[in-house]
Amino acid sequence: MQKHIFAALTALCILSCSGAVSGFGNAQAFAEEQDRLQTDSADESLFYEFYKKAEEQGLSRSEAGEYLERLLADDIFEDGVMELTGLIIDDMDGNGLNDMFVMLRSCEEKGFYGSGCAWFYMNEDEPYRFVEKGCSYDGLFDLFAEDIDNDGNVEIVLSAEGDGCGAAGDFYKAVFKYKSDDTGCGIERMNLPSDLWEGYDDQGIMVSVYQEPESNRYSAYCSYFKEILYFDAENVSAPGEEPMWAGGNERGFFDLRPVKYRGKNALQASEYLYGEGGSAHEVATAQFIIKWDEEGNGYVAEWWIDNDRNGKDRYEKEKQM
Repeated sequence: MQKHIFAALTALCILSCSGAVSGFGNAQAFAEEQDRLQTDSADESLFYEFYKKAEEQGLSRSEAGEYLERLLADDIFEDGVMELTGLIIDDMDGNGLNDMFVMLRSCEEKGFYGSGCAWFYMNEDEPYRFVEKGCSYDGLFDLFAEDIDNDGNVEIVLSAEGDGCGAAGDFYKAVFKYKSDDTGCGIERMNLPSDLWEGYDDQGIMVSVYQEPESNRYSAYCSYFKEILYFDAENVSAPGEEPMWAGGNERGFFDLRPVKYRGKNALQASEYLYGEGGSAHEVATAQFIIKWDEEGNGYVAEWWIDNDRNGKDRYEKEKQM
């Protein structure tokens, strides 16, 4: 690459000094050469990032090259318009063959949200392109694959971190089902249960927090279950004579993870709860067990309050048994 750059610049200097090309011709030749050099530089950066991310996952350079070749053939980088921010190469559906998840961000439009896309390469199926304006494609994400609805097909769960810095931060959540049975092959989007207010671009369950008259005592009301749970946490201000609304859930679900629930697979999600001190006043974490019925509708099977971090592993421990 350095030899190409040196040779190109030398050629341009010779043209310029000799006067062989004058006026607009000189400028045009220089511009064309600059475009070519920028393209070479972009390609070199792409190759470096891809091989680096692939080698971090245990792939040899020759193995990684085969996957890169397929992406280049599909032109998912759009001639350098898109840059690589995330890569996972793994056997997601458990059939012994590696699959690929690729996250891209636009080089021309670097808005934090919506300025990119993600690709799923499952076996030899047609690649699936995911685009959502509320998702960040900056490369900060968590991804896992598990049959969380127990139908024999694997689900791929994506949590992409945004730039929100309050509470637990903000995460774009998406669940995808990969079907590879008699009903056909391909990826389809699954719903997460949510009762957040209309127009709110997130998924979660509404929880209201009340400060009780007793010192350092709170209650949480979940309208989804029409249930009140009590817990202890440190007050910021002195309690009144009657229960008073103090706060609730800040944003929606975060920390999505697979668990065993009553002998079957399920999804567990957390929500940050704040008190009378505002969003920085963390009083507890609400935990939710999410399942899907036979029609594919998501619902919350159980919830509880974890304000000492011990309740978080209630069902995770069962998975290790």
